[in-house]
Amino acid sequence: MGDKSKFYEELSARVISSYLMPRVHAEVANFQPPEEDIEIFDIATGAKVGLGEVKAQLDEKSEAFSAEIIKRGRTISEIPDADGIWDVRVKTRFHFQNSLKDLERICEYAVRANIALDLRIQNSGVDDEISNVMKKHGIASITRIGEASPAKIFLHVESKGGFIPDEVTGLQDWLNEHIAIYSNSIKRLSGSTLSQRHLFIWLSDATPSQIRDPARFHPGRLPSIEPKGIDFLTHLWLGLSIWQDGECIAWLFEPNRGWQLVTSNQMAFFKTL
Repeated sequence: MGDKSKFYEELSARVISSYLMPRVHAEVANFQPPEEDIEIFDIATGAKVGLGEVKAQLDEKSEAFSAEIIKRGRTISEIPDADGIWDVRVKTRFHFQNSLKDLERICEYAVRANIALDLRIQNSGVDDEISNVMKKHGIASITRIGEASPAKIFLHVESKGGFIPDEVTGLQDWLNEHIAIYSNSIKRLSGSTLSQRHLFIWLSDATPSQIRDPARFHPGRLPSIEPKGIDFLTHLWLGLSIWQDGECIAWLFEPNRGWQLVTSNQMAFFKTL
């Protein structure tokens, strides 16, 4: 993952810690030379009880733009006297300095009217004036993805492709490919005698669209398959989205519990959408 590895490792450790607290704590490993990416410790005894490996497929242009979004913090945060979690998709040509004011105005209109604005859908019924402003600034869509009060707005890079399926497909084949690609990490996990063994894979614009897009746009619709060939893991994580304040959401599979949706601060789970 190059020089971005530390960022994803630290974020993964925070998600894992948030989920497992108060029993255990995860932190980025500090080995020379590096071995596993994450170490997991029992808080009461200080004993090491687990390890984790972190992987991310990166699309450089989109990732650079996403990093700019994250660096700026909550560029658009909350709209009072309104509700919902709203996902805004912008193209990489979106210019923060020139476009932000119009984006805020359009977001407030969509949220207060409780309507989705999506230029990727033909004949979507978006008002011509609003449509022209969205096209001018590279704003692809504004859609409601969850529940919150007051309304919260989050910014992401537009996913590639057009039609967005409701459910993930091809997940098992994709996992099989990753298990083969990351052979050294898999050896560390499968050979460990520790009680917790985590594999954390971050989705990005380089991830196949039939996995990436349903996961990002319909995070509450969990995968229907039970992954095979991962008996050596206690926890399989798929990182779905990073919001501009550094909070993120992830899918977690545990053999005895199945799939669930987890937020990085664990204060709330998304409702099934």
